[in-house]
Amino acid sequence: EMKEVVERAEKMFGQINGIIHAAGIADGSLISMRSKAQSEAVFNTKIRGTLVLKNIFKSKRLDFCIYYSSISSVIAQIGQVAYCAANTFLDKIAKFQYNKRTFVTSINWDAWQKVGMAEDSVRKLNECFNIDLSNGILPEEGIEVFKQILKKDFSQIIVCTSKLSEQINSVHHQKEKTKILYNWIGTGGKSNDQHIKKTYRKRPELKNEYFAPQTEIENQLTEIWQEVLGIEKVGIKDDFFMLGGSSLSMIRTISIVKEKMGEKVDLQTFYSKPTIKELAFAINYTKTANATKVRDSDHLLIFNNTKDAKIFCFPPKIAFGLIYEAMSSYLSDYCFYSFDFVENHERMKYYTEKIIKLSDGQPIILMGYSLGGRLAYQVALELISQNIVPKAIVMIDSYCGDYLKTKDDLDFKKSISLWKKGIKEIGLNIDEAKIISTITNYNEFYKQNPINKILNIPIHIITATDRDELISNMYYESNKLVRSGALSWDELCTSKVHYYKGYGIHNDMLSGNNLLDNCKILRQIIKSII
Repeated sequence: EMKEVVERAEKMFGQINGIIHAAGIADGSLISMRSKAQSEAVFNTKIRGTLVLKNIFKSKRLDFCIYYSSISSVIAQIGQVAYCAANTFLDKIAKFQYNKRTFVTSINWDAWQKVGMAEDSVRKLNECFNIDLSNGILPEEGIEVFKQILKKDFSQIIVCTSKLSEQINSVHHQKEKTKILYNWIGTGGKSNDQHIKKTYRKRPELKNEYFAPQTEIENQLTEIWQEVLGIEKVGIKDDFFMLGGSSLSMIRTISIVKEKMGEKVDLQTFYSKPTIKELAFAINYTKTANATKVRDSDHLLIFNNTKDAKIFCFPPKIAFGLIYEAMSSYLSDYCFYSFDFVENHERMKYYTEKIIKLSDGQPIILMGYSLGGRLAYQVALELISQNIVPKAIVMIDSYCGDYLKTKDDLDFKKSISLWKKGIKEIGLNIDEAKIISTITNYNEFYKQNPINKILNIPIHIITATDRDELISNMYYESNKLVRSGALSWDELCTSKVHYYKGYGIHNDMLSGNNLLDNCKILRQIIKSII
């Protein structure tokens, strides 16, 4: 890719006479808390980038090659081991290439003011490690220094805004304090005087209201924050730093989270998600990729193969069961059988046979998001016709009178790009022809199977925040306005229909924090059913 970039640049601007390698990303994590991926991300920009450039220009005559290194390779800042190593590589390769026909130097820049890579992120990390950015290099100073460097003949030049010896001594002093910190972290931040009873202060007055923890992860994080901060009641929407948290207590918190919960949280994640609610979501999101997932057949995925409640899920218009993967990771104590939409006419036979076999005599709960709720309704009717009565249907903002667009509709064609995006987001790579085929078959299924038969099992519906607006735009095929989805489902269900106010608009209910909040409601519903 870089070779192509160079070729295009030469076509547009002519011969390239020199290189300035200034790429880099911020680092910030103690060795015991960092992952391999964190370090590799830093190495890729500095080291791999250098080797790629070296290979591309190996047969070309250059006037100069300048590497933007950092003073961190000289003074070794705490928490930046990968960044220090990557910049040391630049220093060494510049020394190796020195005295060749090309002018080569590595510049160990001090911290900059106003400009530089990811300034906000760097500023936060520098605050954590007590680096004073107010003495950083100003842009106009940097330009003048750069001009002077071009007149010198050294393989490595350190640009420092204060005495280098003072900076090195400062870091050594910081390392001595860090030894004490490591001992403190290693004991969970506890004093050796175990007989001293810890006192807790009241939660300070904050702009936000108090929200109690709901999930197991939120409860664990709450206990840790209360212990570290010495506050008797921490809410899941309380900002760690507004509660009095510091960079030191943050590092301690991260260490205890790893020790007690087995979860790795880096500094940048903590800074960007400083509430328990946000941090819990970030941890859960990481777990999603590790959810127990088994493909039972071409049309069925099994998530969390546990012995607890079994829920059989049906897809929305996206038509693929993988859409429920993230949700299953938040409800890991329940087993989810997630179906794709089966395009052939044997779909009902396939669904019912699988459900009967997999339920193994246990209560059957059917679930569907959007159009998936209507498919769950049809499957329930088929099961009842075989004298097998599901325990309940759970719907996530499903509509009884949704108007289905056809392949010839303009809106249908416009929606293809949105469906392609949604399918890509859940990790599938399917061409447009397959998407159109699947959606068209889904639509045909509903034309042939109208929602008009009476059902005698409970229905639980989580509603979207824009439900009323969507209902006002929905029509039956007879163009009769559906004034209320609630009335429609109530008319079809002789048992009770339960409604729950959900989070997010219809299209966003299974994403971000909305998913986390809606999963809390789902957990309550499942518990009430079983």
